Parts: sequence; C-alpha cells; structure tokens
Amino acid sequence: MRLCRELGTMQLDPEGRWIEYPIGGPEQDAPDYNAPGLEELPLPPAIPPGWVEPAK
Repeated sequence: MRLCRELGTMQLDPEGRWIEYPIGGPEQDAPDYNAPGLEELPLPPAIPPGWVEPAK
C-alpha cells in the first residue's frame, strides 16, 4: 500500500479509502507468446570467465 501511495498509483474511492486490485492470478488473461508477429530475441553474450569469482 505504501509503494502504491509513493508511486502515485493508489486509487481511492469517493470516501478516501484505498481500492485494492489483485495482482496477477490464474483468472487473468495470460499473454499469447505464440502469437504471430512476435520474434524470438537472441540470448545475451556469455560472461567472460575473468568476471566471475568462484564461490567458496
């Protein structure tokens, strides 16, 4: 609730109470990733070995 207020996205009813909207869920329409017109993006380049520190 605080984040919504600080971002300016909080919606209030006429009496000044917060209107809560659920975030995500199985009942919402999921995007169709197989729709025509969507292109597959290439993977990012590999991380150079010198940039990764081995976990100890």
